[in-house]
Amino acid sequence: MEHHDPFDSMKRYAKRLAKQASEDGIDLKHREALAQIAKQIGFNGWSHAVHVIEGKETQDYGTLLYGAAGATYPNIWEADLARARAIRQDHGGILLPYKTQFLIVEPSYLAAHDMPAELPEWQLVGRDWTDPQDMAARTRLYGLRVAGHLARLGQVDGPPKRGTPSAAITNAAR
Repeated sequence: MEHHDPFDSMKRYAKRLAKQASEDGIDLKHREALAQIAKQIGFNGWSHAVHVIEGKETQDYGTLLYGAAGATYPNIWEADLARARAIRQDHGGILLPYKTQFLIVEPSYLAAHDMPAELPEWQLVGRDWTDPQDMAARTRLYGLRVAGHLARLGQVDGPPKRGTPSAAITNAAR
């Protein structure tokens, strides 16, 4: 598996975003760019992203793990973690968080969200994202999800074309 550090991906783009904003005459500091990127991929801001990815935040996981493609796959939603774990135990699947709720998904869902079930990291993480057996493996999976999400936004290969600032730049300037 190609290694993607989720923080490196976000920091690289933040640097590009701030540079592009500067070229477009918008004052966007690196920390503001980091906050905007974190928000674009489903967190409340940069520190929230860091805390969630590092496993320090367990009350609100953000929305990164449930993208637009999620609705096209069968999944079971549950607000209570203990009940979600019991459902996963009875029905199989993988337990993922969404903000303060939980969903149990099939392996096909994972591939659509940049983390195919065939990856060896899943054997290390286990079937419960909220209680990983191996935190480093979960971080690597987060890295794939972040990189894939940014790529779909057109942000990994470079900033927006000159003269067309992205929504992140426009929103940060407000």
